[in-house]
Amino acid sequence: MTPRLNLKKLVGIVAQRNNKLPPNIVRLSIETIFQTISSSLATGQAVSLRKFGRLIPRRYTKTPKKQCGLVFHPSRQLTDLVNLKAKNIDS
Repeated sequence: MTPRLNLKKLVGIVAQRNNKLPPNIVRLSIETIFQTISSSLATGQAVSLRKFGRLIPRRYTKTPKKQCGLVFHPSRQLTDLVNLKAKNIDS
């Protein structure tokens, strides 16, 4: 199983790449970004992140169990990167 990226690891990576920023500022910035994305999705707005992809909220009307969800459309850059990594692993 591949290791997961969680908030603590993400803060560590970003803080390491930008060593002039204190980790608490990095954490606050990341949390603010995720809160903004969450709020936008909760109000029905799609979120596009360049070189990553697009998150689109979706409402389901035909099934009582599943009322809402997200559709993810990866960017071409992300798809190419994932495919390249998978190809290197398989080789």
